[in-house]
Amino acid sequence: MKAIQTILIGLFFVLCVFNSSLVAGTNDVYVRSYIRSNGTFVNQHYRSFPDGNFYNNWSTKGNINPYTGSWGTQVTPPQWNYPYQIKPNQSFDPYKLRR
Repeated sequence: MKAIQTILIGLFFVLCVFNSSLVAGTNDVYVRSYIRSNGTFVNQHYRSFPDGNFYNNWSTKGNINPYTGSWGTQVTPPQWNYPYQIKPNQSFDPYKLRR
């Protein structure tokens, strides 16, 4: 009886650690509804975490947006200066993005 109890407690612990690692591994960012400067209303949505890596985004070809099911279509990074782009020899600090 004691061995079964120990196994069950160990299994519960492993499942809790595995589940928390899955939740911590998600890189989705919730965006609240807002109104653009031109008056366009943007509804609340999720987006991928802005880590500066073009290939980590849902809009990149080969990736799928898990919320809409749509496939990414972008094959090259945008040429304009992406606000979260990491430049060479620059470390990424996600806490600087928070306001």
